[in-house]
Amino acid sequence: MGMIGFSDLINNLSLMAVAVTSVVALLVEARTKEHPLFSWSVSLVGLAVGALCAVFGPVSEVPAFSGMIVSGSFSHFFNLIFCTSAFLSILLSRQYFERQQNHRGEYYCLILFATVGMMLIASANDLIMVFLGIELMSICLYILAGFLRTRGSSNESALKYFLLGAFATGFLLYGIALVYGSTGSTNLSAIGAVAGYATKQVFFLLGAGFIAIGLAFKVAAVPFHMWAPDVYEGAPTPVTAFMSTGAKAAGFAAFITVFIRTLHSGGSDMSGII
Repeated sequence: MGMIGFSDLINNLSLMAVAVTSVVALLVEARTKEHPLFSWSVSLVGLAVGALCAVFGPVSEVPAFSGMIVSGSFSHFFNLIFCTSAFLSILLSRQYFERQQNHRGEYYCLILFATVGMMLIASANDLIMVFLGIELMSICLYILAGFLRTRGSSNESALKYFLLGAFATGFLLYGIALVYGSTGSTNLSAIGAVAGYATKQVFFLLGAGFIAIGLAFKVAAVPFHMWAPDVYEGAPTPVTAFMSTGAKAAGFAAFITVFIRTLHSGGSDMSGII
């Protein structure tokens, strides 16, 4: 594993901006618990900076952090979607939660950390990074779905999302394990290099199928869509807006990264799954 270079940070300024904003918002919330408007303001500024960095980021794909992520036009396009989705959701959330008499600053921290997870998914060049991004996003969304703790439908929404999400995570992890066993690597560049040969192996095909199931849950694709109506109905409205835009875009980014940019480009015809 190589050292983290300055160029790694510069080429991923959009991701770094939102990640730093997440930590700053968390620290601000710890000091100003009774004044959630501070966290609200910090979150909006950080997301605006992240969106600007995505617009002016490098177009050509540049590997970073020892090849674990790749920065380029693909990741920056999705980063712009994620930052815009989070920005608008936070903008709408203030008055909504004030009316609900449940306006707390940790809500904005959770939105920011979920956005960081989405950005990791879009930048991922390794199945481990795909998994980490999905879990960071999902855990925050589980909490956000049940943010109105005194409302029964919100609690029900969070519980259903958590149980089914954990079940889908099992499929995803088992799929990654099978793909690793078949190719000897979790790095997507290495997997793409042997994709044409690997697709002749039963365990690789099973692994790719399990990964597809895990990702299909995240985008609520049939027949893994039955959780969506209950979760969307019970979750706070701004959270539903965020889940139905940013989280879905992150799921499709993962689909494209694994099945089109890696397997299809490597000589496999598995892009038909999309």
